[in-house]
Amino acid sequence: MQDISSEDFKADKPDYSLFNINTDDLQNQFIEFRDSNSKNNSKSANNSLPKKLAMVDALCLLGSLDDPIAKNPKINLGRVMKIAEIRNRSVYAHGVSPIDSQSVNEICKLATDALETYMNIKGMNSIEDQRLAFKFIKLSIVKKHGYLMGLR
Repeated sequence: MQDISSEDFKADKPDYSLFNINTDDLQNQFIEFRDSNSKNNSKSANNSLPKKLAMVDALCLLGSLDDPIAKNPKINLGRVMKIAEIRNRSVYAHGVSPIDSQSVNEICKLATDALETYMNIKGMNSIEDQRLAFKFIKLSIVKKHGYLMGLR
């Protein structure tokens, strides 16, 4: 969002006027992108722009702004919604469920695909070539009863 807004865009307090598009038009495009790309067709979902942008909302906003990252088939709304649901149900976010290694791998793969897509759009080299430009948090995963239970 930072790359396509006219100023410092903040996901926790979005100012949609920073995108140089009429807010009503943006809202309509946001709803159209969300509804046309969602398998469960979220007609009952809120029909206004979000007050805070979560992962799914961010992709819908990028799609409504015709950003190339939202056009990559690897970064599709169904996949992002599935990952968001896994994360939200887990102890890492809002839920109480443990998370298995397959789910962790799916989350990591989506993050990698999104980063590679962004880097390709920006004409940057591979992740390996850019590794020093990024900061990564070292995670220690605790495994108990076959499930990943938490981080240390």
